[in-house]
Amino acid sequence: MIKPNIQSSNKQLLVVENCSSNTTLSLHNTLSLTTNSFNYLLPTKTYSQFKFLKNFIHLDYLRLSSNNLTKKSFDSLVDFVFDKQETKTINKPWHPDPKMPQSKKYQNIITSSSGITLGYTKKAKNRGKNIRHVYDIMLDLSGAYFAKLSLLKQQKVISYLNINWTFKCHRIDVAIDDYSHKLIPVIEMKKAFKLGYNFGFSVIDDSYFKITDNQFEGTLAIGSRRSSLFIRIYTKGKDFVRYEAELKRQKAQGLFNQIANLEVDKTLANDLIVSFAIVLAEAALSSIDFRNKDNISSQKNMTKKRTDRLFFWQDFIDKVLVTIDNQLLDNN
Repeated sequence: MIKPNIQSSNKQLLVVENCSSNTTLSLHNTLSLTTNSFNYLLPTKTYSQFKFLKNFIHLDYLRLSSNNLTKKSFDSLVDFVFDKQETKTINKPWHPDPKMPQSKKYQNIITSSSGITLGYTKKAKNRGKNIRHVYDIMLDLSGAYFAKLSLLKQQKVISYLNINWTFKCHRIDVAIDDYSHKLIPVIEMKKAFKLGYNFGFSVIDDSYFKITDNQFEGTLAIGSRRSSLFIRIYTKGKDFVRYEAELKRQKAQGLFNQIANLEVDKTLANDLIVSFAIVLAEAALSSIDFRNKDNISSQKNMTKKRTDRLFFWQDFIDKVLVTIDNQLLDNN
């Protein structure tokens, strides 16, 4: 579980400095945070503080599937998802995932310009002398779709889908957007990995990674695309740096269920939004870690409980959580 560094002891954590990768790590005191520590997270462009904070952390992609929907249930899903938008129906097979069996394709696609794709196959089923039709569907909600929704509306969409249909969640992406280009410690992450201080993943891809004027550009990929968690950190033009966690299979289903059930316990909109944002942060940040392994002699003993988290990673977690905790969001 991720949590802020609230230790009051003199125990020290490690930080990776902006220096050559073969330089030893040095000790630093534990972090002391105030709300003023986060002024530099505000966007430098003409975005308002309100808009930036609302989109600091958010959903960026969702893929769901369901089988044997009745016509009434299918029609209700189409009405809810597209919500009177202009749509286009394409009468040709859609094979959404090359890794899925060839038989798992959908006969038709409904799309909209807002970033929604709904693939479906209509099947006839005999019930005695009567024939009824059922629908197998796959629903993709893209980043463009979620970008138009507030955090509260994102949670409401997940909750409504979960209440009214039974879905398998194949993939869900969480994004943290850094307009300051200073929050995400991508350089330190790369250096810590080279020193073997990584937990929760074993590979990185820095083929498109570069540093220009001490600023990160391009993409750093963490973990395997085939695993249940894959992380990309990349620049979106000159606007911001994005930390994007792609969760699949059990991790995706678990997060989908957790988001959907938040409303059961939270009735106040702001409480619900903050809880939702913290759930997203937990999903994006808690599965990987960077910890000092220097004093551990055996691979068998290299557990999180026996190692200290590196200062730069705790610093990043603290800043994400405190930013969420202090932001004021609307109720829409």
